[in-house]
Amino acid sequence: MAINVTLTPLTGGKKLVLGLIGLSLCAILATSFAYRTSHPNLTEPGRQQASSPMPSGAAGADSGADELTHLMALMKEDPNNVDVLKQLTDFFIRKHDWGRASFFVQKAQVAAPSDPQVLYMNGIILFNEEKPAEAVEVFETLLSLEDDPSARYNLGIIYKHFLKQPEKAKTHFEALLVNPKADDELKQRAQSELASEHK
Repeated sequence: MAINVTLTPLTGGKKLVLGLIGLSLCAILATSFAYRTSHPNLTEPGRQQASSPMPSGAAGADSGADELTHLMALMKEDPNNVDVLKQLTDFFIRKHDWGRASFFVQKAQVAAPSDPQVLYMNGIILFNEEKPAEAVEVFETLLSLEDDPSARYNLGIIYKHFLKQPEKAKTHFEALLVNPKADDELKQRAQSELASEHK
C-alpha cells in the first residue's frame, strides 16, 4: 500500500515564521559570542592528580557513575584521604556541580590547608560561585606558596574583568610572562589581555 505525500509551497505566513525563527537563532548565537568574548573563563584545573586505580570496565555512559561510586567507596574507607577528596572535587568541577565540589574541597582544605592543588580548585569553585573577591584571596594564598602560572592568569582575569582593577591585573599578567613554568599558550593569552587593556 503506497502513501502519496504532496508538499505544498510555503505561504507568506509560514515564510515569516521561519524567517523569525532564523533571526532569533542568529540573535542567540551573536549574544552568546559577545558574552563569551567579554567574560573570559578562568583556566580549569589542569594539574596532575594522584589517582586511584579505577575499576576495569568503567567506560561509556556509566563511567561517571562508576567513577563516583569508586571514589565514594574509597572515601568511606578513609574519610580524610586528601587524594580522594581532590579527585571528588575534580569530579564535581568537571560536572560543573559547584555546590558538591565546594563541599569536598572544604573537607580537603581541613585535611591539607596548604596543598596548592586544593587551593587552586577552591579558587576555581569560588569564582564559578560568583565570589570573585574570595577567589582572589585563595589564589593569592596559593601564590604565597608557589608561583603558579594558572593562578596568576586567573588573578589577572578576575582583577581586570570582574573587580575592575587593571593595574593589579597587569602585575599578574606581566609576572606570568616571565615565569619559566608558564606554557606558551598561557603566555599568549596573558599577552592578549595586556594588549587589550587600553581598548
